[in-house]
Amino acid sequence: MIALAVLVAYVALANLYIEAAVVFGVAFIFVTPWIMTRSLRFTAINSAYRNIRFDFQGKYGEAFMVAFVWPILNLLCLTLLTPLVLKKTHAFLANGSRYGTTPFELTASTKVYYLLFGKALLMIAGFAVAAFLASRSGMPVLAAVIAGVGYLTLFGFFMAGITNLFLNSTQLADHSFESELKPAQMVWIYLSNSLLVVLTLGLFTPWAKVRMARYRASCTSMVISGDLNHFVAAEQTRTSALGQELGDAFDVEFAAV
Repeated sequence: MIALAVLVAYVALANLYIEAAVVFGVAFIFVTPWIMTRSLRFTAINSAYRNIRFDFQGKYGEAFMVAFVWPILNLLCLTLLTPLVLKKTHAFLANGSRYGTTPFELTASTKVYYLLFGKALLMIAGFAVAAFLASRSGMPVLAAVIAGVGYLTLFGFFMAGITNLFLNSTQLADHSFESELKPAQMVWIYLSNSLLVVLTLGLFTPWAKVRMARYRASCTSMVISGDLNHFVAAEQTRTSALGQELGDAFDVEFAAV
């Protein structure tokens, strides 16, 4: 209800008082990092494994950098910092997370992220050249097919590659994780889910989300090194659902993995 009231107030101001809407918008920029951190923490502490709750201790300043400063710098640098921005986002999410009192840690270097995007650029160049040659040879249909296949290939590469990179580079004390998502399978699930959602007028949406989540879970495992019984559950303070509500209403979230 609080989130709905805030959203309605913003829409009303935008239509009636432009100056007030601008002030509201500027204020929202500074509130957004707080919403993000509270939303992430609310989600974390409502998740548990072996009766030990997760937590999120990311700082406001870190959230502000990830949400605004790094993206703006990336635009000023003509998107050349995109791999670095993604790495900073992953570091914020991983390093701020806790299992009980034990922090997670992102171990990947910035170089690994640039290598991932470098491979993507090579793929784009390859498909672009092939489509161009097909078009110049008087085969526009073939060029369109090549472009479509290229888009789906790149889409699957990023969907699987970014998640695999994040999870494979995350550690919890001496324990690590393995993610083996397949680009082709990710594309198939996404396309078939999208088609079924359209055919059922949106009714298939919950099942589509569960289907994708089930596949992600089936490809993810934890590599245990030692005993898990040494984790200590931290005492959790009561967290208001306000952050989660506002995050849902204004669609403020991280989509980094």
